[in-house]
Amino acid sequence: MTLSLLKGLSAATVLALVSVSCGTEPVSSSEELERKSGTSANSWQDARLVDDALGKSEAVRINGRTNYITYYKSGKPVAKWKVATGRAGKETPKGIFAIHFKDVCPPWSKDGVTVPGCSPDNPLGRKALWFYEGFIYGMHGVNLGAIDSVTSSNPRDRDRSAGCVRNHPENIEWLFSNTKVGTPVVVGLWDADPAVVDCSGDAAACARAAAGN
Repeated sequence: MTLSLLKGLSAATVLALVSVSCGTEPVSSSEELERKSGTSANSWQDARLVDDALGKSEAVRINGRTNYITYYKSGKPVAKWKVATGRAGKETPKGIFAIHFKDVCPPWSKDGVTVPGCSPDNPLGRKALWFYEGFIYGMHGVNLGAIDSVTSSNPRDRDRSAGCVRNHPENIEWLFSNTKVGTPVVVGLWDADPAVVDCSGDAAACARAAAGN
């Protein structure tokens, strides 16, 4: 769904779309299959396009192999933190995207049960940044019951979501404040992450790292 279409929707319709977030879409082509199936290489990526996306004033790189996000500022990696990405069969889509909507207190719904936004048991946490297929995939927080999914030292223990990218509450709050609509989001598989400050669960450390660059 494009941003122009979203602008034409009523508030009630948008709310309904948000409440069914973090699902999966049918695989429609070989390219989509490669982007969603967790292949061992980034063969679909053009390195120049990746470099261009990460060279913007701000950008986000999500590594599905290590389950880390890296925040880029003016083309330089600044800070990184642990995240949870899609589990087997519900992998986070790979590609070059952009944040199209910033969401405060998104509601969540599944099997006819709806959890209000910012409720203590809402699995989306308090903030969300949607980057793919309308409100299907995004970066969001977690509730306290799922905090282990973004703190485990084993990256495979952080293959936990239905496709979205879960963040520690402190990290998503900081990312929400330091990105805007249109910020590039690059999702792929890399053997390692940049050697920058690991501010997992520590927004103040993220802020200090960004201030130093």
